[in-house]
Amino acid sequence: MPTSVFDIIGPVMVGPSSSHTLGAARLGSFAREFASEKIHKAKITLYGSFAETYKGHMTDVAIIGGLIGLRYDDEQLAGAKELAGQMGFDYEIVADNTPYYQGNTAKFELLLDDGSIHTIVADSIGAGLVNINEIDGMYVDISGEYCSLVTVHADVAGMAASITAVLAERAINIAFLKIYREERNKRAMLVAQTDEDINEDILSKIKGIKGVGDAYIVGKLR
Repeated sequence: MPTSVFDIIGPVMVGPSSSHTLGAARLGSFAREFASEKIHKAKITLYGSFAETYKGHMTDVAIIGGLIGLRYDDEQLAGAKELAGQMGFDYEIVADNTPYYQGNTAKFELLLDDGSIHTIVADSIGAGLVNINEIDGMYVDISGEYCSLVTVHADVAGMAASITAVLAERAINIAFLKIYREERNKRAMLVAQTDEDINEDILSKIKGIKGVGDAYIVGKLR
């Protein structure tokens, strides 16, 4: 149910569609933040309605804009591809019309400067809202409406308690917490969506916990 007039009419934006343009820009922003802005090359595959109408709705332009750091309401967004070329940002856009994903879905395959690779699958669900569905092959559920901490860790007893204890020490309130795993005693992923922002000092302490392989922060998608 709408809580304000902005939930009804949507935010001011550049582009013709809240789901295909605004939401697409936010998906690009999520991928950029998750990769800590260290993307060497990006391949973006569009599915569903994205694949069918992306040119007319500027979906590809909006995603590239988000990936290079532009907000959805930035007047430069319409020229995102040209700006990306000037920056030397290497990307590829592919439209896939197979019915594997049914929504307004984008799959990001990100090669980072250090040689690591991350994959993100996400949907634009309308009115500029988005949902992150997969990270590196692990099913997740992230709205982008909160600051998000994502950890990859060993699936052993006490890991969630150790990670959340660090947040509690810094008075970080957890709005939503979910843990996902491949199989018992293998790789697991914790997603904590928080009311407050999480800084690099907190992230560094979490990375230092025995059993944590890596950790990432994605700020609220504004």
